[in-house]
Amino acid sequence: MSNAIKKVFDPKDPMEIEGLDLEGISKVFPVLLTRDDLGGTFGLCHYLNGELERLLYKRPYRPITITPLFALSIEGLELISGYLKETALSAALESWYERDKGLYSSFTTELGFFTERLGDRRNLKLWSQFQELMDDAAHTLFDPKAVDQTSHV
Repeated sequence: MSNAIKKVFDPKDPMEIEGLDLEGISKVFPVLLTRDDLGGTFGLCHYLNGELERLLYKRPYRPITITPLFALSIEGLELISGYLKETALSAALESWYERDKGLYSSFTTELGFFTERLGDRRNLKLWSQFQELMDDAAHTLFDPKAVDQTSHV
């Protein structure tokens, strides 16, 4: 990630990315997204930021702000997805950083403090797809009559 930031925001010779105007970027949020729960591990962001600071000296990229690195699991992204129509992911990340400057906690732990003022914004499309998947699995794995009987308990 440090190499990508260095290449894209090199003050002397920035790498061009088709369809992206780098002139409008004032803040970079390095995000590591994992498919498993590793991204939600306590202390992971703190550790990774120590490594990023060792590899990336941020001063040459000013006035662009490069925030600390944020790691989150796909579950964390799914949890925030229902809010992304009305707020930016960057706002949730900044909220996390404001509450935990050392980034010792996890995104899902801090997410509640950000979302409580907005109320429940479950991603209905994701939720309905999950329900459909679970229904299909139940019908495949169990006798449909047994599933119907247990659903009333």
